[in-house]
Parts: sequence; C-alpha cells; structure tokens
Amino acid sequence: MAAGRVEGKVTFAPMMRFALLLGGNSGDVRGTFVRALSLLQGKAGTIQTQSQLYQSPSWGFDSNDFLNMAVVLETELSPLELLDCALEIERELGRKRRDQPGYSDRSIDIDLLLGEGISFDHPRLLLPHPRLTLRKFALLPLSEIAADWQFPDGSTVIDALHICEDTSIVKLLHPLNFPE
Repeated sequence: MAAGRVEGKVTFAPMMRFALLLGGNSGDVRGTFVRALSLLQGKAGTIQTQSQLYQSPSWGFDSNDFLNMAVVLETELSPLELLDCALEIERELGRKRRDQPGYSDRSIDIDLLLGEGISFDHPRLLLPHPRLTLRKFALLPLSEIAADWQFPDGSTVIDALHICEDTSIVKLLHPLNFPE
C-alpha cells in the first residue's frame, strides 16, 4: 500500500513486519542472496535482521543441498504487493518457474513465511505459510530472528521448531555478510 490521497488528506499505510525465507541450490547462491537482499531493501522496505546461512537437503526431490536464510523485513507494502515484489526480484535474478507441479532446482526462492501479528488468507498467498511448521530448514533460521512471533493459535516459532517432526539435518554455516 503506497501513500495515497483521500479527500485532501494524505494517508499512509501502516508499517508491517514480515519474515521471509531465501533459498537456493544452483549457481552462486550466496552471491544471489546478497543481490536479493539488496533488491528487497531497495524495492520492498527495510531489512531489520537476518539469520545466518543454513544448509539442508532438498525437500520433495533429489538434488543438491539448499542454502537458506531468513530475514525480517519492515514494509508499507500489503502482503500481496510484497509477494509480487518478491516474485519480480526472483525473475530479475534469473528464476524461471516451471509450469509443471513439483519442486525443482533454483537459484533463488523468496517465500513469505509469516507476518508479525497477522493472518492472511487469499488464493495467491496464505500467511502463515501453510507448510512452515513442517520444515526445519525454514523454522531453524526463522527461530534465530523471530523466535517469539506467534501463529494464530498462540504458539510461537520456537514452539513450532521444538515439535517439528522433520528429521532432516540442517547445518549452520558461516553468516552471509550483507551488504558485502
């Protein structure tokens, strides 16, 4: 939501905070993450904090391991505007989405995981992310930067991590320095 004019008064959208997950397993993933963070900062809002990098096996298909990191972004954009911005950044960084269903290798994936204090239900976007609590590779970096953020049922990110049944091995790597 951008600033707009209503009956001679200027109105501003409230600032909201969203947790996003960056993921990738092909090409220069670290370099792509740095560029994605820069584009998010320039187009979407302010990156308030970021997790360290994590490495995990691919989810739902056999391939190279993925790198993942979570960020908290403060923005005036609505959830759908932020989704569109994330998809635009993915395209700008060379992501080509497949027409067929299923998972595949990718240089960059930017998922909206959670909005602080909000639920969002739209055909294009559900917040919290519907599979977030099933995925240790998302919960672990998210718990590093937003452990106390709550789900609609009142449980927190750290609660979800503790009961997550995902047994995949997620390794902590060195931090990604942004900006580099």
